[in-house]
Amino acid sequence: MNRFGLICVLLLSITATIVCAQNDIPGPEVAPQPQESDNTQYLQTEPLPLSGAQEITLGNTENNFLLSSLRVFQMLETNPLGTGTSSASATAVYGRITLQRDGRRSQTRLRLGSGETFYPSQSGLNSNYESLSVGQTIGWQRWEFRFASELFHSPRTNFGDLEHFTRPAQLIDETGISQLVIPDQSIFTQQLARLSVSSLGEAQYKLGSQTSFTASAGFSELRFLVGGLTNVNQFTFLTGINHALNARDTVTLAYGRNIFDLHGITHSIDADFVEAAYGHQLTGKLLFDMSLGPQVLHDAFGPGGHLFIGGHSSLEYKAARGDLMLTFLRSITAGSGVLVGAQTNTIELSEALTLSRNWTGSASLGYARNANLENANGQKSKPLLGGYAGLMIARRLSSGASLFFSYNLQRQNLGGPCLMGGCSAGPRRDQIIGGIDLDLHPIHIR
Repeated sequence: MNRFGLICVLLLSITATIVCAQNDIPGPEVAPQPQESDNTQYLQTEPLPLSGAQEITLGNTENNFLLSSLRVFQMLETNPLGTGTSSASATAVYGRITLQRDGRRSQTRLRLGSGETFYPSQSGLNSNYESLSVGQTIGWQRWEFRFASELFHSPRTNFGDLEHFTRPAQLIDETGISQLVIPDQSIFTQQLARLSVSSLGEAQYKLGSQTSFTASAGFSELRFLVGGLTNVNQFTFLTGINHALNARDTVTLAYGRNIFDLHGITHSIDADFVEAAYGHQLTGKLLFDMSLGPQVLHDAFGPGGHLFIGGHSSLEYKAARGDLMLTFLRSITAGSGVLVGAQTNTIELSEALTLSRNWTGSASLGYARNANLENANGQKSKPLLGGYAGLMIARRLSSGASLFFSYNLQRQNLGGPCLMGGCSAGPRRDQIIGGIDLDLHPIHIR
């Protein structure tokens, strides 16, 4: 077993230990809430939508609010272009607005973020960043319909991009579109303006008090606004049956299909997969899911299919002194615009801690392995191995302001040839950041 396999086994062993320990804790008593008689039985043992195209999450304790935040910071970094040839300092301003509203039969999620980075001594490095997420859930009798869309514009990949997020520990955003739907960008590249847009529609039907059927379809595109890398269109179809064993445990059997169209490649890369999944939820405290199954790959390099074992998993744990989040993905991807298809493995771990009344800290860690689907010139090439790490400590000045300091690191090995060019191979990127966070008082919405 290679080093990556050992890391996966270790992380899953830790996760299993936490889940088993939580099973011994009695669940909290919840006062019955008035519901329509036709829906009461489903709400008591409703299964987790593990076969859906959105990540499951514990969510927020507050249901209806509007929150605005602003981050201003000074940054000193090495290798800002990803070529290993320079270092520079920069000033950045980033703002974010989050809306969450839960009604009797609907939920609305909205996130809007925008920022600018200024390099006084190298104006050619100046860049801007925008993100938009919109999600809507509507319930009607036994049906539940979900719609979500995300837009991400940045000169860098979203894997390991720690500088723009006002909350580094937040890996799943408000709309929570699954990693299976969003084009993968886990290969570090040179600074290139890119636009990633993803949209999905999903329907869930409650077959009974403990069983639901889910079907979803999504479309995503990754566009590089500056030449050098390959544009990607991705079509995703998912369907499956979810069954609740009890109020906390859900099992699922799902089928899905990913179609990757790469600019300049005549034939698409198709991957069909079947997954069995298990999910466990302890209300308000712990949420865990894991899926595993075969993927049959039909690539652009020749006839016939290739068998590949894939899966994904996530763990979200909330405690009095902090939050922990772990995500894992093993799947066929389009290759991040760098490779013509890849076997991708990623792990991301994030934790936020309350150190004292005024001090908080967070840590983030990520690792990615991307192997070419087709070896160059018939010879086996080394996979691209990349990783990032981040540490932050913050001191609260008032109820709406805090100072923070952080250190971030990105590194990627030389690996094999980047078939489409442009990948950042070898040099590391370091960031030392200091700044201030300003949060407006949440506006509660009825």
